[in-house]
Amino acid sequence: MKQFILIKESNQDLINIIINQIDYKFLLSMTYLLNKNNKKLSYDILYILINLSYVDNGEKLFFDEQIILNIATFLGNNKNDPTLLNSGVWLIKNITFDNSQSNKATEYFLHYNIINFFEEVYERNLLNNNFMSNLMSCLWNFINYKFKDSKDILNLIPSIKIIKTQLRPNLQPDLLNKYIYTLYIMTLYKSIDIFYEMCNCKIHKELMNIYPVCIENIDRINFKINENGPKIDYESESYKKNIKTIEIYKNICLMILKVLGKLMCLEDGILTQTLIDSGIAKFLNMVLQSHDIRVIKNACFCISNICAGTCGQISNLYDNNTLFELTKVSKNIYDALEFNGKFKNEYYNEIKDAFREINFVYSLTILNSIYNKLVPFIKYDNYIILLILLKGLEIFDERNKDLLELILESINKLIIFDQTDKYNDMNDNLSLVQFLEKYGLKEILEKIKTYKSIKLVQKADKIYDSIFSDLDSKNI
Repeated sequence: MKQFILIKESNQDLINIIINQIDYKFLLSMTYLLNKNNKKLSYDILYILINLSYVDNGEKLFFDEQIILNIATFLGNNKNDPTLLNSGVWLIKNITFDNSQSNKATEYFLHYNIINFFEEVYERNLLNNNFMSNLMSCLWNFINYKFKDSKDILNLIPSIKIIKTQLRPNLQPDLLNKYIYTLYIMTLYKSIDIFYEMCNCKIHKELMNIYPVCIENIDRINFKINENGPKIDYESESYKKNIKTIEIYKNICLMILKVLGKLMCLEDGILTQTLIDSGIAKFLNMVLQSHDIRVIKNACFCISNICAGTCGQISNLYDNNTLFELTKVSKNIYDALEFNGKFKNEYYNEIKDAFREINFVYSLTILNSIYNKLVPFIKYDNYIILLILLKGLEIFDERNKDLLELILESINKLIIFDQTDKYNDMNDNLSLVQFLEKYGLKEILEKIKTYKSIKLVQKADKIYDSIFSDLDSKNI
């Protein structure tokens, strides 16, 4: 016990010295003693282990499967004791802080279904701020673990329900940012089960409710910063703090859109329909009012995923004016791409990415409109839409093969089905072929015919022959 007291009352320097003297048997015996039904002894041991495993110290200690099992057993036996439970979760947080592949402890905890245990105990401890803070840090560590086995990812599913309880618009922004980023990390695992659980827990609704509050907070802080007019003290701590908070809220907005976009990536379209039924179209109308190109890019990603769905899902975007709002934004992005492309400034890649998603939207929507007779979409602002598609063919190369194939296919279908329409170009009424000729489709197709992709070359040849072969023969 003297050894316990020495560690418990030591400062960090002395703890480092002690750690170098500790062997595996000592750690193992400590965790066995945890389960001796002696609350005072257990509390002291937990306090010692928490200090020993704290951040930099943890990587110097070896927590094998037996030690992890002893800790997990202790937690199961003391789940109704708030003090011991909180200390146990704090210990897990420290042990799993190093969540690299070299830290097998994280993997052992997952194998012993520790997150299922968290799901069992969190509800009756929701008002315990220390417990929830330690618990959320544990989930952060587990979710960021570099999984070797994809089956282990399924162990994360119970954490979604826990995270949802913390998604409150008025939550401290840095915590809210962390929790939503945690959800985003989970979507990167591309697990269908995780996606479905997120929708079952209505994560998408929580995120859509949080977004406008973040925008309001950004506007409120900006107003506060500028209320003194030109007398802003850019070096003051309050100014720096306000700017940092704005950046956090902006990042939350981005993460919200990234998560929503990922949820609509599944080919079956079921989750996309769930988000549509929850009002995603009207939500995106609001998002498209943003002046942040990163936000617009991610909004376009969401829209393109919807447009890859069913006829009814695209109709919902049309009925809610989302495609009309996008067309207004598209012209601005087209102009920004023209301007920024001359200088290749820091925003160019973001603008180009947004433009790429817009091309996906228009190509997919034109094809669906023609196949399913959703004619109204291709009737309005067709001049802008065609300009954007032609620009897409011009600036994207074979590295974007899938996109180029879609654009070529959509233009080919327009040529076949839409020859009678007039395209308004600066007060001139041009046929589709005249419009395509005027804006350089011939030169673009000739460039595409030099690509290595046989499929792209065939599609380019098909359009070239249908439009320009007759013109070439007449010129001869």
